[in-house]
Amino acid sequence: MGLLEGKVALVTGATSGIGRASAVLFAQEGAKVVLTGRRAAQGKAVAAEIEAAGGDALFIQADLTEIGGIPAIIDTTAPSTTPAPRASALSKRSMSRCGTRSSTPT
Repeated sequence: MGLLEGKVALVTGATSGIGRASAVLFAQEGAKVVLTGRRAAQGKAVAAEIEAAGGDALFIQADLTEIGGIPAIIDTTAPSTTPAPRASALSKRSMSRCGTRSSTPT
């Protein structure tokens, strides 16, 4: 039994780098992993890798610099988190620029 057995981990920026590594590690520890990222092909590949190793993964294509897409991520993740509608672990690899698409003040 892994440290995260029965938990749900939401990992943003999970298509490469630290986000990908975090998603794979959380899955190895038994978490169901919900992955987000902008690049569909890479995200689907990470989810397939996790599932091939016996884990449970769901990829949601999302660009977190667009704030309007965040509710869809939550709405898609919530049904995966029975009994309570919440993620057990969050990894925000791509959030440093969340909502800062423009550097020009308005």
